[in-house]
Amino acid sequence: MFGDVANFSIVDAQRAVYLNYSLIGKGLINVGINVNCAPCVDVLSKETNEIIGDRAFSNDELIVSKLGESACEGLMNNGVIPIIKHIPGHGKANADSHISLPLVNNSLKELEKKDFYPFKYLSKYPMAMTAHITYSNIDAMNPITTSKKAYNYIRNKIKYNGILVTDDICMRALSGSIKSKIENINNAGYNLILHCSGKENELKEVLECSPIVDDDILKKWFNALKMLKLNKSINTNYAINEINRIFNKYLKFKWDFQ
Repeated sequence: MFGDVANFSIVDAQRAVYLNYSLIGKGLINVGINVNCAPCVDVLSKETNEIIGDRAFSNDELIVSKLGESACEGLMNNGVIPIIKHIPGHGKANADSHISLPLVNNSLKELEKKDFYPFKYLSKYPMAMTAHITYSNIDAMNPITTSKKAYNYIRNKIKYNGILVTDDICMRALSGSIKSKIENINNAGYNLILHCSGKENELKEVLECSPIVDDDILKKWFNALKMLKLNKSINTNYAINEINRIFNKYLKFKWDFQ
């Protein structure tokens, strides 16, 4: 929807995204949540698996970057830290990484121009989530999440220096035991591990195998908190009306907010 608006007016699309994510941020902070695993800044392509689908803004990397920026600002202006995902990009993956490990063989030249572009553009934001994807031209042997080569690529080529958190380690794209997954992730250099199964026995193992958060991560976390602007909470009715004004103007559509 927002990408469709952007095809007519990037300014109005950015405003609609900003307001939408402001509402999301306001809702989250009101229930005590100050981190959101969003926005998705993957670039749509003919290969994109439906698991990404309409979570992606557009097939245009500049539109994705601009709208991703508006999403991040909307969250942060309402007290919530965004996590841009799935670094360095999920748009060229034709498999669902919840089920299997995608393999992307595209050249780095192509990927850097399109898929990786939003992550470099948004590199100032404090947190990013990895993609469980093998990029053969970065590391043919390991998915991004467990690859030291990929970690170095993200830091040195994409120039992302924020906190790097994995996607859910229970997804079937990653093989091996929980212990081996965590060891591989830590050896690669990533900062935080996302575990989403809700199974108590797995949670205990994750906690036992994971290292204590170090001073460098804590410093980045406190710097992220300093970026938040808690005094700009938005009026809900105004935001809904303005988003619908923009949707109606370009798409003849009204969003039924719940």
